[in-house]
Amino acid sequence: MSDIEDVDLKALDYDQLVKHSLHLHTLEADLAKKLENVKKEMGTRAKRPGTRVVGNASVTLSRPSRFSDDVAREKLPKTTYRKICVTKADSKLAKEVLGEDSELYKSLCVPGDNWTVRITPATTKQKVLLADGQLEDPFTDTEDEESND
Repeated sequence: MSDIEDVDLKALDYDQLVKHSLHLHTLEADLAKKLENVKKEMGTRAKRPGTRVVGNASVTLSRPSRFSDDVAREKLPKTTYRKICVTKADSKLAKEVLGEDSELYKSLCVPGDNWTVRITPATTKQKVLLADGQLEDPFTDTEDEESND
């Protein structure tokens, strides 16, 4: 396969699909790093905000202002500052206080609507677990297999 090409995904078996996705994931990560370096270099060359068109490309440089809690706390009267603050449960703090492995913490968590798919090179540990039959395949329904026995 070339670095980037259109592939008929339906024609690939599962293992080929995984290998192809890892290949694309690796390319994506490399390209993202290179693009970030290019953007940083453009930023170091910038003299002022604005847009520059070069051929079919348009580059817009800006320095967005971000709200600063520290500045707000310093400049606003306490009553006004409190009016713009919100109170809500924080998952990181909940893990610390309740314990990430506690039944109470787990009871407060709900599964998301979408699956998270992370593609990385297989580790040696994963390869050993697979060879030993200890790595469960998330695309195989073990309940159906057990009920057919």
